[in-house]
Amino acid sequence: LYPSEGALISGARGLREGRLVFIVPTYRDPKGRGARVTFLGQEGAFFPAVGMLAARTGCPVAVVTSRRLPGDYQFEVGVRDWIEPPTTPSKKWAQACTSRVLSVLDAAIRESPAQFAWYRAPRPAAEMPSVSNR
Repeated sequence: LYPSEGALISGARGLREGRLVFIVPTYRDPKGRGARVTFLGQEGAFFPAVGMLAARTGCPVAVVTSRRLPGDYQFEVGVRDWIEPPTTPSKKWAQACTSRVLSVLDAAIRESPAQFAWYRAPRPAAEMPSVSNR
């Protein structure tokens, strides 16, 4: 895991060295400059790090989710979407890629809300949107 400062540079280096890079794309850009996305019913600007790394390195994006199964330490892991970067990606593509990733994750969370664990709440719990199956 890389700290947020320098994460894009470290992530790109890791991908170029053949390593797997895991990104949690739900960090909001407090200055509102990121990709405009509706995630869990709330619109916000999200850092387009996923799309930027794919665009800069040419590496595809695998949107992966996991599901806890009955029993100790039993999980099912699956690829929900696979996004290939274009040969000449743009900032617009990087933002669209980030939007697509968050859309897939939003659908996965709504499909099974009890499976989603907040690693860091994007806002205070009292302000969290309801994540019921719709």
